[in-house]
Amino acid sequence: MKQPRNRPVFLSAEWSDLLFANYVVDPTLLAPLVPKGTELDFHDGKCYISLVAFQFLDPKVFGIPAFPNRNFNEINLRFYVKRPLSDGKEQTGVVFIKEIVPSRLIAGAARTLYGENYIAMNMDHEIKNDRASQEIKLTYRCGRGEFYNRFLRLYLPRVR
Repeated sequence: MKQPRNRPVFLSAEWSDLLFANYVVDPTLLAPLVPKGTELDFHDGKCYISLVAFQFLDPKVFGIPAFPNRNFNEINLRFYVKRPLSDGKEQTGVVFIKEIVPSRLIAGAARTLYGENYIAMNMDHEIKNDRASQEIKLTYRCGRGEFYNRFLRLYLPRVR
């Protein structure tokens, strides 16, 4: 068996305050976006999309700080696919519908390097914590419009 080559990591960063919000959708909505050679991956018979939000902290390119003092929010909308392999198993994957970052420079670089659908949009986040819950508010601004998602996470006591 061949040993993997030690290659330097191109892009690294810490992901903080990661949020996954999963939604059941009609698979016919996603069918036009499914890449050739793959098919939608269902979980318990349901098709999901996920809104994933996080803070991208301390980004580095080949270990060198990429954007000094430039931590930023990222939001992506994704769905899940699979493809059959010749040995009868399946390989799973993710298709990104849209990836949102706050900078045109970052969006342009990501589109060029990864060929994915990055856009720049002014956005912000707010996180409130107390002993019983955590509230996360994501705000996006486009033109004159402002949109937001608010998520509430409850901390339930453990039952023994």
